[in-house]
Amino acid sequence: MTNNKMSLSRLSSLSGSDKHVHGFTEFYEKFIRETDPDVVCEIGMGGLIPSHWEIYKLIEQDNPGGSSRMWLKYFPKAKVFVMDNFSQVSKSDIERVINELVQGTDGRYTLIEGDQSVKSHLEQFANRVGSEIDFLVDDGGHQMLQQQLSFATLFPRIKSGGLYAIEDLHTSYNPGPKYGVHPDLGNTTLGMLQKFQLTGKIESIYMTLDEVNYLENNIDFCELWQSEDGKSATSMIGKK
Repeated sequence: MTNNKMSLSRLSSLSGSDKHVHGFTEFYEKFIRETDPDVVCEIGMGGLIPSHWEIYKLIEQDNPGGSSRMWLKYFPKAKVFVMDNFSQVSKSDIERVINELVQGTDGRYTLIEGDQSVKSHLEQFANRVGSEIDFLVDDGGHQMLQQQLSFATLFPRIKSGGLYAIEDLHTSYNPGPKYGVHPDLGNTTLGMLQKFQLTGKIESIYMTLDEVNYLENNIDFCELWQSEDGKSATSMIGKK
């Protein structure tokens, strides 16, 4: 990172993202500070953060679109593609974010509607991107199906030497229908990644054998990060 480049955590706060509040930005910056990507993607544009939430006090601009603003500022040459199902944002919010970010970045920003729990939507998103991806962050719905299906579908689109982050892995600790976590925690994304770290093997009920083989043969490294209280967790996965 050059001396005059603002930290990712500071940009997160200024942009209306909550990634710095969870501790994700410091972890990410270890991997991305020296990179100069052409294509950055994120699943999830970010919804409106209620003013009564404690973290609201630590964010200096209203959401939605916070992380989109952050990536555009941190990577001033990159094209940024974002996929969202728009379940947490109003039509006026969507229009405001599109108008602000497309016009303010010389067209470097593209917002695409899609559901990450639908494989064809993920494939259509990758096709809209149209080239290999340098860095992708999954900050979507945080459900086990969504995280693992997205990983299986989009990791092959990552450039050699590129990076893939699966965010909010702490949802793996929440059994029940909200995040689709089985009572025995046997289907969790966090558990899948922890097992890969130990064995080099991927196990997922949401993936085909070919998808599993591809991941096992093409993952270069997998690092996990969790806050001390266990309430926030994320990852960084590198491609060979």
